Amino acid sequence: DPHLSAQLLRIVNSAFVASARTISSLQQAVLRIGSAGVRVVALTAVAVEQFRGADKDRGRRIWRHSVLCSQWSRILAERAGLKAVEDAFVAGLVHDIGRAVIEREFPAAAGEIERLTFQGRTLEEAERERLGQTHADIGAYLADLWKFPLPIVEAIAQHHAPQVELQASKRRPA
Repeated sequence: DPHLSAQLLRIVNSAFVASARTISSLQQAVLRIGSAGVRVVALTAVAVEQFRGADKDRGRRIWRHSVLCSQWSRILAERAGLKAVEDAFVAGLVHDIGRAVIEREFPAAAGEIERLTFQGRTLEEAERERLGQTHADIGAYLADLWKFPLPIVEAIAQHHAPQVELQASKRRPA
């Protein structure tokens, strides 16, 4: 797939992932990030599409934040000795997908939400006031609909309240 191939090369050559030399082939990219990384890129391609059409400044900030979170999530998972390092990376990357959807589909609401946060409300308060739900709710719903792995759906759902335990059976039938 040309789009997926371009995404893979773009991600492995980004400032956050790239090595000292530019990676120019898919084979090199797969060797650099592994098959689990390719899975990450495939899931990420879905996420990236959600950023299209968003307000450029807010969309760019969300994307940059997401990429940084993906890197820190990977680092923390590695340091904690977790086996699901790539899941942590994906969860960090797509945790704010609901924000991207709000930006793209409801730009007036996104601007109002930003205004409310400047007035002192938390992001979640502003989203609930304007939309009746949060970007975490929207993102988890979409990730579940798109059949993302359940740990990633749950990470999206609870990224602002990590102490909350979700029951997998309530999100998706076994």
